[in-house]
Amino acid sequence: MPDRTALAVFLPRAATAGSLPLMLPRVVPPFTAALIAAQSSLVFDYVARQKIDGPAVRAAQWKQLPVPTPDMLEPHLQFIVPRVLELVCTSPDMRPLARDLDDRGEDPFAWDPDRRAGLRAELDAFFYRVYGIDDRDDVEYITDTLQAGAAGLEQAESHDDDGRRRARELILAAYDRMAEADAAGAEYETRIYPPPGHGPRSGQKPLFTSDGPR
Repeated sequence: MPDRTALAVFLPRAATAGSLPLMLPRVVPPFTAALIAAQSSLVFDYVARQKIDGPAVRAAQWKQLPVPTPDMLEPHLQFIVPRVLELVCTSPDMRPLARDLDDRGEDPFAWDPDRRAGLRAELDAFFYRVYGIDDRDDVEYITDTLQAGAAGLEQAESHDDDGRRRARELILAAYDRMAEADAAGAEYETRIYPPPGHGPRSGQKPLFTSDGPR
């Protein structure tokens, strides 16, 4: 498990431990997906590390962490939501969320590590730009700082140097393409195929049904 300072996850509406700060955003589902994406990004984790001084994140600390406003994220929902959808909805148990995000597929998305690495890299690169990290050297520094602790990179879970290097290259490559597109006044074009939100499905069945475990 990567050593993350900030972990934002979707949870069912159920009782939780008192040490787990809950967010109950009063916004439509796409904005909730964007919120989770922002709080799962490398740049958000980097900021959290400057603020958090212990193993547990208290609610008061979480509320002080900077999050892009809905107005900042609304123009980019078409970019964010399909990527969050594929990364999160890999189990039949997440089907209600998938429906809320207007996904029409019946099966969950397949767990493809290479594809997931690309999706995460594009989100990380995007949020670097949202947070105003416009200097590529700063992007490299933050990414390398987090990688040194094996943090935030799904490809680095085995602490494999090749995996960390590849994840770093994916992030920087996506960041460079986004910067080039902005400079040219053009729309960013993903190199992920099929496009985000249209990835392969797994056909996985729920672990539990109304009659009990399968």
